[in-house]
Amino acid sequence: MTTALLCQTRPATAPTLAVDLVAAGLALEATVEDCNKLVQSVVLHAPDVVICDVPRVSVVWLQVLRRLELALPCPLIVFTHDTDASRMQKAVGGGVHAYVVDGYGAHRLRPLVHLAQARFRHSRAAAGMPTRPLLPAWRSANRWTGPKAS
Repeated sequence: MTTALLCQTRPATAPTLAVDLVAAGLALEATVEDCNKLVQSVVLHAPDVVICDVPRVSVVWLQVLRRLELALPCPLIVFTHDTDASRMQKAVGGGVHAYVVDGYGAHRLRPLVHLAQARFRHSRAAAGMPTRPLLPAWRSANRWTGPKAS
């Protein structure tokens, strides 16, 4: 099953999106409401795909994407109402693999995940890089399970 992490900055649509992601067959690992905690959550949960729901792509959010791309690159989908071409280009340059303007259709979620994964694999292969960096030894089953009890 494909695991996902949802970054929601517009709570009005996020509950529906979370439910639709699960209905589309994705295992929702976590939901993050503060974009500044996105990198930490991705490193902690190591999802197969990251899905962000942001009304507008801000400079701060673009910086977070760049940090995510450096820390743990992964397929990234953005749902937004932001139609600005320069921010769209910066988002794609920051690691976004699917930039969807003006909402989503529940029936399109799974194909969008496949698209983001395919674009991610293609861009990594074109750059001669592995699709996933090696994860630290303390990881188990794609997530940190906490300190071992003594």
